[in-house]
Amino acid sequence: MRRVVLRQMFSGVSAFLAIGTRNARFYRDYDVSSERIFSAPYAVDNSFFSEQAKRLKGSTYRLRQREGIAVDRPLILFAGKLIQKKRPKDLLDAFDRVRTSIAVSLAFVGEGALRPELQRLARDKGIENVHFLGFRNQSEIGKCYAMADVLVLPSSLETWGLVVNEAMCFGLPVITSDRVGAAADLVREGVNGFVYPVGNTVELARCVRDILRDAARRAQMGRESHRLIEKWDLSATVEGISQALRFVTQSIVDS
Repeated sequence: MRRVVLRQMFSGVSAFLAIGTRNARFYRDYDVSSERIFSAPYAVDNSFFSEQAKRLKGSTYRLRQREGIAVDRPLILFAGKLIQKKRPKDLLDAFDRVRTSIAVSLAFVGEGALRPELQRLARDKGIENVHFLGFRNQSEIGKCYAMADVLVLPSSLETWGLVVNEAMCFGLPVITSDRVGAAADLVREGVNGFVYPVGNTVELARCVRDILRDAARRAQMGRESHRLIEKWDLSATVEGISQALRFVTQSIVDS
């Protein structure tokens, strides 16, 4: 029924804006021709976050000290609501596997119903160096990215995942599950991060180890993140909208 309704609806639409590769594929699956699909990247204000990154460069030691986070080991960052679909427990499990071979810390940024359970699990299992930093707004979240060495987004349902964009503006490697929409466009396997099968905490732990065990490679992956996100910006979104409008206008004139 859904397919019937959407096909009927889409048949009356002149142009479509696709926020990414998977969105464009969705439209094509409903028989929308490629000429009616225009790329309008789901972007953040890159300049806003890049300026924060420049301002906070070199302040990792100070920022971690302020939060009580060890300064002599890499830091894994989770940023988002602590709810089931974000699967923060998967990351805690993977972290527990990684910490036996690598000295590392984990920070959860965000609030949600799972926070008490995550804290209890960490306490009961004796998982040390796990920090719960609470909610941070856009003026504060940059400090968390500046402290971190890698961002992990393990969600089971994530239409996009703008924290990936934000972290890349700070030059962070990123690891996401294969259910994160941004992965198809922003994560290059082994170049600036990794994509793993959702729920597979063994594979997630492997990806984390791969990034953390080599500081030089980690830094290179971060530089690739920054390079990739530079073109995925609001100006590209505006251009996609403009192209769609020109297409629709010309269609009206031709008719």
